Amino acid sequence: MLGERIKIQINPSVLNDKYIYLDWNVIKYMKEPRSDKRDIDNRLRDAVYRLKKKYKFPYSMAHIKDRANNYVSKYHDKVKEDFAFAESVNDSFCLGINNNDATLVIVKESMIKCFDEYILSKKEKECSILNQYLTCSFRIDMNQMDASHPMYDFFKAHDGEYSVENMEMFLQEMYDSIFQDTIKYKQFRAYIAKMDLDNDLKQVYSLSEQMKLDRLLYHIFPFLDSFQDDSETLMKKWPKIAERWFSLNNEYLRHDLLLIQGYTLLDMHPLFNDKLKKGKNTLDNIIRDGNHCFYASNANYFVSEDANTRKKTAFIYGAYGIRTKVICETEFLNCFDF
Repeated sequence: MLGERIKIQINPSVLNDKYIYLDWNVIKYMKEPRSDKRDIDNRLRDAVYRLKKKYKFPYSMAHIKDRANNYVSKYHDKVKEDFAFAESVNDSFCLGINNNDATLVIVKESMIKCFDEYILSKKEKECSILNQYLTCSFRIDMNQMDASHPMYDFFKAHDGEYSVENMEMFLQEMYDSIFQDTIKYKQFRAYIAKMDLDNDLKQVYSLSEQMKLDRLLYHIFPFLDSFQDDSETLMKKWPKIAERWFSLNNEYLRHDLLLIQGYTLLDMHPLFNDKLKKGKNTLDNIIRDGNHCFYASNANYFVSEDANTRKKTAFIYGAYGIRTKVICETEFLNCFDF
C-alpha cells in the first residue's frame, strides 16, 4: 500500500457499495460556502444529503493529508470541527486499500482517529531516500554542466564530486525542501522539459556507470520523447510510458502506483504543468491530488472545483479506461433531477 497503514474496522456489508468522491475543497465549500458561489455550494450540500440514500460519500487518507497540510497543534479543535461536518456527509465511511491486490474497499473509522494517527506517524517517520542505483562515484566537469541543472549549485559546492555520500546529502536536502519550495520544484521541472539527451550527458563514464546510465535512459526516454505530442496522442501512449518509467524501480506495477505516482509524473509533462505558487500547487499538493485520483477511481463521480485536478484526473482515467465521471459542482448538480 502507498502511504500510511491506518488500522480500520472492516464492515463486509459496505465493502463494495456505490460511492461518490468529493474533493476536500468541495467539502470545505459545503461547510463554508463561498461568497461568490453561495447558491451552488448550498445546493450541492442539500443534494449530497439527499443522495446519501443511494450513494456513500466516503473520505480517504488523501482528505486526512489535505487537512494535515500546514497543521499545528493549536488548531486541533478546528480540525475536529471540520471533521464533525465531514462525518455528517460520510458517516465515518472511509476508503481503504486491499493490500493483496490494491483494490479499493469501503470501511468505517473515525476521521479524527485517522488524523491523529497520521500526525503521529508523520513525526516518527524516518525517510531513507538513497537510491540503490547510486552506487558509483566520479567527478563531473563543471565547465560542461549547464548552470540551470537542478544539481549545479550542489556539485559546484562539492567540487563536482558525485558519490553515494554526496547524493544522499543532496537528496535529503531536496526531500526537505522540494515538497514546499516551488522555486526548486519549478527549476527541476523546467530542466526536465528542455533536457537534451544527445548533449547534456557527455561525460567520461566507466562501463558500470555507462550501463546504469543506459538503463536509466531506457526507462525515461518514452516520457521525454512525448513532449511534442498532443493530448490525444499522449493518452494513447500513456500506459506504456508509465509502465516503462515506473518499472525502473518497481517489479510490480500496482494500480495505486500507476494512478498516484502517474498523476505526479503527468505534472512534469509540458501539456499538464500546473502554475506553481508559493504555498499552493507545491509538489506535496500535487502528490495529494494524485491520491485523490486513485481513491476516486472506483467512484461513480469525482467532484472537484479545481480545474487542473479535473483535467489531469480525466486524462489518467481516459488512458486507463476508468469510467468515473470527473466534474465540477455545477456539472454534478446537472446530473440529477431534484
